[in-house]
Amino acid sequence: MLSRDFPAFLWDIELCVTNLRALPDDLDSIWPTGAYYYLELSELNGVPPVLGRVAPSQLSLAGSGVKSFPFEVFDWDGLEYLGLSRNPIATVVNEPYAEIHDRGSLRYLYLVNTLVDTLPRWIDKLFERTKTQPLGLIAMTGTPLCAFVREMKSGNRSSFPLETRTPTAERSVVMNATSVTDDRLRDRVSCSYSESLFYPLAWEDKWQQLSFEQG
Repeated sequence: MLSRDFPAFLWDIELCVTNLRALPDDLDSIWPTGAYYYLELSELNGVPPVLGRVAPSQLSLAGSGVKSFPFEVFDWDGLEYLGLSRNPIATVVNEPYAEIHDRGSLRYLYLVNTLVDTLPRWIDKLFERTKTQPLGLIAMTGTPLCAFVREMKSGNRSSFPLETRTPTAERSVVMNATSVTDDRLRDRVSCSYSESLFYPLAWEDKWQQLSFEQG
């Protein structure tokens, strides 16, 4: 994986279920730019800075130890899909409140089975530039936010709670939704998409069994 003869046109690199804790600082001189990088179920506890220079178009660090939301990825050129599901991320609020330097390339964000319970104002930029895309631009199934959505759907709640950590002016338009059919929620957040990993790991054993039987 670190060979100087690394295939220049290998566009899909998947390292799943590893003890990977760091990446070499010169990786951008070896791995191709613009590829799909799935570094899932690893021991990474953050986003290695070198990945910004590798400039993936899809990146997933699902199922790792990432605790803080990596705001810096919005400044990466060409990143369209970001997977951070199954990480102990509790908030996507940028404190102190400030504008995110956003190149405008990110379109889909996966936060399935994280601890996120609210969405801040800065994320509305993502919704605005992708308003013509299919429904559910942020996948949040299994989060406290989607638990509130279930309560709204069952009639036990008429709005999101007015938590005190985020000032009203810093809250996303999503947080003003009053029902599950409200366009501000329905067209932006998915509470039904449940896949945490980009790589279909659940199918791996079946594929391997088929290969063994056919071999």
